[in-house]
Amino acid sequence: MKTAIAWKNWIGRAGATYMALLTFSMVCGCAQTTYPYEVQIVNRTSTIISAGLVMPGDEAVPGFIGPDQVALAAPDQMHKKWGAPITPQPPFDVAIVRGEGPFATGPVLRVYSAYKSVGELVGYVNGDSGRADAPCPSGRHAFVVTSANGRLTATPIAWQNIEASDTLPIPPPATLPSSR
Repeated sequence: MKTAIAWKNWIGRAGATYMALLTFSMVCGCAQTTYPYEVQIVNRTSTIISAGLVMPGDEAVPGFIGPDQVALAAPDQMHKKWGAPITPQPPFDVAIVRGEGPFATGPVLRVYSAYKSVGELVGYVNGDSGRADAPCPSGRHAFVVTSANGRLTATPIAWQNIEASDTLPIPPPATLPSSR
């Protein structure tokens, strides 16, 4: 009888130890690593633009949702404006978009040549002249947005340490009217 009780106690302790290890490994092994994204966008176009971080595809990833994903997931939100509005006039010609996600690569910086509602921006598809997508790995990145021959582009540049009243050492495009 004592042997049966001892065996039962050992199995109970072993089972408790196994469950504790299993729980610990699940908590530690399943904890997702998150990657920070900090993107500085400089508007060197002649109009207001909107920008944001987006995960390409149809699946909506919180914090990385584009107009097309809003249209699929929440059609009642089609009237709302999307993205960070960035004007071409200093000091509002620079914006910083931040995000954090469980992926080291994948999101893109999406820029539209207008600050419009989700319903209006859905009409812009990849390759349109009024939309630019730039790959954005995790970390800190900066882009200058320009428009040449009617086509919007987002070009990587060095991160700028600026204050809101500073202007960036990037020449304005020739399409902007001169102040003379």
